[in-house]
Amino acid sequence: RFRAVKSERNFVSAILNTESALVLVLNPGGRVLRANKTYEQNIGYTIDEIRGKPIWDLPLAPGESQKLKTVFKRVQANQSSVELEIRWRTKSDQQRVISWAVNVLHNNLGKVDFVIFTGVDITGQKQLEERLLAIHHLGRELNLLRDEVEICTIALETTSFLLNIKSAGYGLLYQPTGKLDYHYYPKRGVPKTIELSLPVDTDKRITALKRQRRSANGRDETGKLSLQRLPSPGWLTAFMQVKDRIIGVLDVESFDPHQFSADDRQLLQTLADQTAVAIENARLYHETQKRVEELTTLSLISQAVTSTLDLEETLTLVINHTIRIIDAEAASVVLSDDDKKELVFQAASGGIANQIHGMRMPAGQGIVSWVVEHGQSVLAPDVANDPRFLNTLDQMTGFTTQSILCVPLQSGEKVFGAIEVVNKRHDTFTAQDLQLLSWLATPASIAIDNARLFQAEHTARQQAERLQAATATLTSTLNLDQVLNDILVQLESVIPCDNAYVFLQDEDWLKVVAWRGISTENREVMGSRYPVKSLFFQEIKNTGYPVILDDARTDPRFVGWMNNKYARGWMGVPLMAQKTVIGCLTLDSQNLAAFTHADAALAKAFANQATVAIQNARLFEEVQTSHAQLEQLSQRLVEVQETERRRIARELHDEAGQALTSLMIGLHVLEKDADNRQSVLARVSELKNLTKNISEDLHRLAMDLRPASLDYLGLVATLGQLVTKFNQQYDITAKFEAVGLDQERLPATIETNLYRVVQEALTNVVRHAQATRVDILIERRVGKIVVVVEDNGKGFDPEEAGRKKRLGLLGIRERVKMLDGTLRVESSPTAGTTINVEVPYVNSNSDS
Repeated sequence: RFRAVKSERNFVSAILNTESALVLVLNPGGRVLRANKTYEQNIGYTIDEIRGKPIWDLPLAPGESQKLKTVFKRVQANQSSVELEIRWRTKSDQQRVISWAVNVLHNNLGKVDFVIFTGVDITGQKQLEERLLAIHHLGRELNLLRDEVEICTIALETTSFLLNIKSAGYGLLYQPTGKLDYHYYPKRGVPKTIELSLPVDTDKRITALKRQRRSANGRDETGKLSLQRLPSPGWLTAFMQVKDRIIGVLDVESFDPHQFSADDRQLLQTLADQTAVAIENARLYHETQKRVEELTTLSLISQAVTSTLDLEETLTLVINHTIRIIDAEAASVVLSDDDKKELVFQAASGGIANQIHGMRMPAGQGIVSWVVEHGQSVLAPDVANDPRFLNTLDQMTGFTTQSILCVPLQSGEKVFGAIEVVNKRHDTFTAQDLQLLSWLATPASIAIDNARLFQAEHTARQQAERLQAATATLTSTLNLDQVLNDILVQLESVIPCDNAYVFLQDEDWLKVVAWRGISTENREVMGSRYPVKSLFFQEIKNTGYPVILDDARTDPRFVGWMNNKYARGWMGVPLMAQKTVIGCLTLDSQNLAAFTHADAALAKAFANQATVAIQNARLFEEVQTSHAQLEQLSQRLVEVQETERRRIARELHDEAGQALTSLMIGLHVLEKDADNRQSVLARVSELKNLTKNISEDLHRLAMDLRPASLDYLGLVATLGQLVTKFNQQYDITAKFEAVGLDQERLPATIETNLYRVVQEALTNVVRHAQATRVDILIERRVGKIVVVVEDNGKGFDPEEAGRKKRLGLLGIRERVKMLDGTLRVESSPTAGTTINVEVPYVNSNSDS
């Protein structure tokens, strides 16, 4: 028995001397008998401090005492080994996790003699397991999150759980500034956060955080900085990296005087790596979602903008989708007006849309003009530093433009406008925004171009219908006055204007023959005449194309024209008949730049139809006039013929008849006095004189019908005889001069008709002029014969004479017309009359 007891004691001593484990020896009642040095070193209590105490009364973590009692009873009952983990409290009030193996020693009677607790401190292992488990759960949880702030917040909470920290913070790199958007939690467990912008450099950042802590915590109750010097706490930093790219940082601060270990550093870096992966996944998710949304939106936009051919609806869809997909404050579609070299804000949304919609700006000014001119996109993150930016609109409206995206709209190689986006919400524009807007611009360009083409085709069809209706109206009558009125009525329906005029050329003058409009003062211009030498009409006549004045008041070509005080926008359109300008249509408006090149093309097409209608009406009027004149001429010819016959009969009866009767009587007398020589001689002499007188009377009568000299001597000699006889018969001084003809004979038709023209002109002088002098000139010029008859009589109104259809002038006109010549009558009351006749003539024997 002695040997057995000694053997057990040796066994217990051997166990107690084990340095790799903690050992407690208990009696069967659970009281401590012995403890080895390893226990004393790890737990901090000596054997003397714990001897005799029940094991479940030793410093344990809450809830562990009952656990020990239960295990102790089970060991005694079963007398078998048991393993368990107990959280032990050290003398320094630290918690250790001990893994115990409980065994019993029996005496020779088989009863429990000792209960041996052999333990291993597994605190580090348990902490590592907890950390790994926490990291595992963190990774799973973070990978399910899509919000960066939430990811970083949970990462910091996990860090606070695993590490004994005083404060913490995280920062995410903001690329535009190169700094960290930092969230600092100055006190553990308190959700209060301070938002900062800190540098990426660790030393500078930690210095700033220390300064922030002093600012937040280093003040006494009065708010003044405490004089107590704060200790310099330990800090641990781990960068959040994706490959070699830093995207953020985690910072933690330890309680003084605790210092972080290498394991802590590794743990924080692992957490930072997991956080970085989660953030990158979240960003990739958002980017993917954004790209999916963008592609979906682009597809919807393509479908939407191509689903309509209405230009306004198309532009509205483009603008609304642009603002939504780019997330901008405002956007506009600017289209180019090539006619006026301007850009038009055709559609706008957001910001100052109501103020700029429809606004025009000169080409070559601002970023949008640059884009249209060069056909290149522009990303201007800060317009204040872009020399192309024009702040006129900001000054006009009070709006503040910070950044601009602008991409061209083009059809093929031609740029016809641009989409401009202003001020990205909560951020600045990026290259991705520019690429997205460029993608959007492609279907938008097609849709806008299609809508414009459809609108142009629709407008052209409407214009064609209006022109067709106008043509039908213009050709429905041959009354010139009605045609002129219809021209202006139809023109007003085709091209809106304030006033419209019809001018027709009358030799060296333009005469207002029709007017329609709102200006009552212009009623006075009806019938007015203006020189054809006016600059704008010369341009119209020389080019055969319309002339447009954006502001007539400032254009030198318009100075003095009609004394029109109200016209600003003005357009003149030629009236062309067989490539000859016979007049013009003019339109005016009180609005600047009221007429475009499209209006000019439409007006020219209308003017062509109007010219045909005017020419038809004039021809019809001329036919009617010619018909009436022909009837009057026929009547006049009959009257003249009858008058001439009566005159000839009277002269033959009264003069030649009586003279022949006298001659017959004289011959009878002579027959009776045949034997009386003296009487016969005297009677023969009388009869000779009588016969001579009869011959002269018959010659004069023949000359009145047609001078024989015209056939034998020619026009010049015959006109000389006519003037000589005129001077003998009337108290009017007549002078005749022939130039360039010499002895040359003209064709009989020309000589006869020119002789009758001069004869009729002299007759008119005698009958109507009350003149004292008349000059007759006949001159041969290059390619023509000119006859001028000029008197100093009382004159007359040629237009009134034309309306009264005086037969004298009518006969002259008809004879000149027979020779393919021209007649010009210049006269006015009290100013005498000049008749100018020109007929074509080329002498085949001459070089002229």
